[in-house]
Amino acid sequence: MKAIHPDIFPIQTLASNCYLVRSRDGLLMVDTGLNGSLKMIRSRMYAAGLNPASLRLILITHADGDHYGGLAALKALAPKAVICASQPEADAMAAGRMSRELKLKGIQGFFFRLVAPFFKSPPVKTDRVIKPGDSFAWLGGLVTLDSRGHTPGHLSFYSESTGILFAGDSVLVHGQELIPAHGANCWDEALGKEAFERQLALKPTAILGGHGISPAP
Repeated sequence: MKAIHPDIFPIQTLASNCYLVRSRDGLLMVDTGLNGSLKMIRSRMYAAGLNPASLRLILITHADGDHYGGLAALKALAPKAVICASQPEADAMAAGRMSRELKLKGIQGFFFRLVAPFFKSPPVKTDRVIKPGDSFAWLGGLVTLDSRGHTPGHLSFYSESTGILFAGDSVLVHGQELIPAHGANCWDEALGKEAFERQLALKPTAILGGHGISPAP
């Protein structure tokens, strides 16, 4: 997966995407992949000439195991990095769980029980609880967006100066098709659809999702 901006380095882990963002103030990371993703993340850093010790902020979009499972190990590698998440997701991560119950039945439930051990995440404490409107200096100003729906405290991050949106699982990228969070693993489909529409209304130049990257819709 190649970078779509000189200061953004996508990392495709086994189950999801996470992103490194470089600035003069150090590195920022959006999501951390499954538990066990540290080797992949560290390799990507070194390949790009980035020093793990310069990691300053870790932004978590939501508390699913494929988005925060690697967080505890990454924090041990870069102890000065500040972990940021919304309150509902921070509470879930502190307990090593997801932030909502999955509504899985039948074959979906059976499949999830098979893969659940891979999504198990070590408990980890959030250093800073963030909310919509909070901003960070990276990419000319990275603003926190309310993108609840997939989970009760899901957040996205948008750079107005570049038009780049870090959408987590609030915008699902299927090839060239963009769809809102939905289905049995979605906490509230109506809120998910509203969050999806609000984000597309920003007319982002690129959507960096948890499971895909899309150019402007």
